[in-house]
Amino acid sequence: MFLEEIDSLLRKRLSPEEFKINNEFYGLQYGNQNSNSVLKKVMLTTDLNLESIHFAILNKINLIISLRSLINKPIDCFNKNLVNKLSLLSRYPLSIFVLNSIQKLIEDI
Repeated sequence: MFLEEIDSLLRKRLSPEEFKINNEFYGLQYGNQNSNSVLKKVMLTTDLNLESIHFAILNKINLIISLRSLINKPIDCFNKNLVNKLSLLSRYPLSIFVLNSIQKLIEDI
């Protein structure tokens, strides 16, 4: 599938943008903005911790779909954990799509 097709599917069917939580990031947060990118492997996760990023790299995942974003608030200082995540992501061709709005849907149910 192409990145554009997955993006459209996520935004229209699974997690519409109108349900997003205020001041939270939604959509493609990191990665290749080229909509013609072919995605062969997709991973779902609740949190973008170092373990999930390592797993994605080792298994050659093209797209990570996460409930929580990589950065949740403005950066006032770079902690070691954030630097490690950004360092890993800068070396491998991964894209990250954040679905913060689905959390609101789960809370409503």
